[in-house]
Amino acid sequence: MANRSVSRFPTSAAHPDYIDLGKTWRALRSRKTAIGALLLAFLTFAGLLIMTIHPLYTARATLLVQPVASKPWLAAQAHESPARSEEMLQTQVSLIQSRGVAESVVRELNLATHPLFDRRQQQTWFSRLRTAVQGPRLGAANSGDADALETKAFNRAVELLMDQSTAAITGESRVLSIDVTLQDPQLAATVANALARSYVQRLQQLHLSAASGSSQWMKGRMAELRDALQASEARLQAYREAHHLTDLDGSNTQGLNDFTLNTEHLIDARRQRAEAESQYRQLQAIPAQDWQQLANVPAVLADPLVQALKTAQAKADAKVQQLSARYGSGHPALLAAQAELSTANASLRSRVTQLAAGITNDYELALANESAQREAVDASKAELQTAARESFELQALSLDVDNNRNTYNAFDRRLQEIEAGKNVDVSNVRVIDAALSTQPSGPRKATVLFTAALLALMLGTAWALLRGRLHQTFTTAADLVGKIDLPLWSVLPRIARRARRTAEYCFERDQDPGFCEGIRTLRTCVTLADHAAENRVLLVTSSIPEEGKSTVAANIAFALGKLQKVLLVEADLRRPALAKRLGMNPGQPGLADLVADRALVSECLHRDGNIDVIAAGTPPHDPQAALSSPRFAELLAQWAVRYESVIIDSPSTLSVSDSALLANQADGVIYVIKADSTAVALVRKGIAHLQRGGATLYGVVLNQADPDNLLPQQPQRIPPRALQGMSMAEAEHTAATRTGPSS
Repeated sequence: MANRSVSRFPTSAAHPDYIDLGKTWRALRSRKTAIGALLLAFLTFAGLLIMTIHPLYTARATLLVQPVASKPWLAAQAHESPARSEEMLQTQVSLIQSRGVAESVVRELNLATHPLFDRRQQQTWFSRLRTAVQGPRLGAANSGDADALETKAFNRAVELLMDQSTAAITGESRVLSIDVTLQDPQLAATVANALARSYVQRLQQLHLSAASGSSQWMKGRMAELRDALQASEARLQAYREAHHLTDLDGSNTQGLNDFTLNTEHLIDARRQRAEAESQYRQLQAIPAQDWQQLANVPAVLADPLVQALKTAQAKADAKVQQLSARYGSGHPALLAAQAELSTANASLRSRVTQLAAGITNDYELALANESAQREAVDASKAELQTAARESFELQALSLDVDNNRNTYNAFDRRLQEIEAGKNVDVSNVRVIDAALSTQPSGPRKATVLFTAALLALMLGTAWALLRGRLHQTFTTAADLVGKIDLPLWSVLPRIARRARRTAEYCFERDQDPGFCEGIRTLRTCVTLADHAAENRVLLVTSSIPEEGKSTVAANIAFALGKLQKVLLVEADLRRPALAKRLGMNPGQPGLADLVADRALVSECLHRDGNIDVIAAGTPPHDPQAALSSPRFAELLAQWAVRYESVIIDSPSTLSVSDSALLANQADGVIYVIKADSTAVALVRKGIAHLQRGGATLYGVVLNQADPDNLLPQQPQRIPPRALQGMSMAEAEHTAATRTGPSS
């Protein structure tokens, strides 16, 4: 058997960063059955899970929170700023979700003994198993243990209620909603309404407690003020009696009037000095260079111009921040905004500095004024002597009495307001809608099923891509380029489902047009492989079992049988299957019997259509010895003379070494690869195994390929030596003569 050179595919290295989207899509489509099965499994599990979950019901109670004054006499607090309002609403939400409110509801409804809240009444499979193994548990040994169990059950009920209840603000309104989710719709509504009631009651208690605390403090303070008033009145009366004085009615002398006027001026000067000194001390506590902190001093901040300048500064600063996030540091708009900010800062600093200097000047003037008034009073004292001094003391004592009386009266009015407010409902919360039993709110079946389907698709896609990445196979004809050193002779699509039971007769009976066209292409390549050879022995093998080599061998035999005399030999003596698929008698002698001289050739030949078939026969004890025996070589030589083509169905290359022995005795080998199944490494190993044994490999057949990935079939990549010395016209004539018309 002469060795023949074999052509190669043109190879081109793919760029390492190239992503073949078509290959990725084919990898997903080739595993669509597994992905579909995973999707069905996830949906089934999700459906069963939904069926086992008890439906949940959510009841909602709605409340309205109105702004009120935190103290009855400060009605101005009823008008709150948006920030204060938001803080107040968040505080109410936290109060609703507090443990105190939950404990109140658990006590009111006795939820600690309810089956949904008492774990002791909930039978699980684990508790049933423990009861079956250990028997029923005994009661508490003593009252202390019983109290501990009750306390534990109460705490669990409170925690469960806090977990199953939520409070939230509805949009940007002052409406709060209390949601309770339980397995019992009626109980959910009852608990939601109880939470609303407990929350309102707790607010009332807080208001009452605050009012009571204020009342007690003010009563104590009023007792002190009453004592001070009585003491000041006693001092005034004692002074009058000691100096035999009466009230001044304006009929005094001019000196007394001057003294009185100077005294009033001194009092005003002291007050002004005290106010100026307070502002001055505030300035002294701040470094002079820290004008920004000076701007926050109340006396400075009260200035309308400072307020306007601070507003302008804030706007300019916000504009700079906005433009800094949008533009670069050198952008004209940003530079203009920064200049505007600098101007605002300079103006504000100048005004603050002026006001600080003014406050200092005012303080110095106040000191000077006080000193001057004091000197005037001293002068008046000198003039009036004892009378003026007595009048001054009398007026001071009277002023002290008036101040104490005014303070006492103010506290008395406020105390009366607080006492009156105790009996008035000052709660700013009202229940708008009570909770009612509702339709089930969970589980959300559509969401669960959608999530399960999405998760299944994600896992299936990841698995398919990972498997395709780790387990590299041949999916299309393009995948062979650069991976193996053999030409592609044909791509055979998966046989239609209806024809798979009789796949060996697919070409003979024309059951699948795509598969038959691929066999015709393979027949053309076989015919043109060596135009000078009238008789040839072809071996059909693969890397591993179940790649369809027997189907390919049978169909190429039937295809060649329409043009020439063909013998199909089943040489897989270990796991014969071809004879059974061709419907031959299981007991019919075959190749093993011929090699062992237990039968004649005429007894082993089976005529099937236009071809002769020799089955494997009785399995021998040592198949390798049978295939390497001189008798087998002699039979093969006889058949090569008698038939134009001898097709040998060989065992897989990597399973046993029988194929290497057979390949050495054949003219050429057709290597079958199952598409999207056999790993590239296995194919390379199988081909190398045959080449090391000296076999001549003709070409590759990509079997069971996805029909959507096929290109139009045509005889291609014929070994160049097969056409050596022939013109193109002669080559075409040879192919037409050898193959004949398409069957």
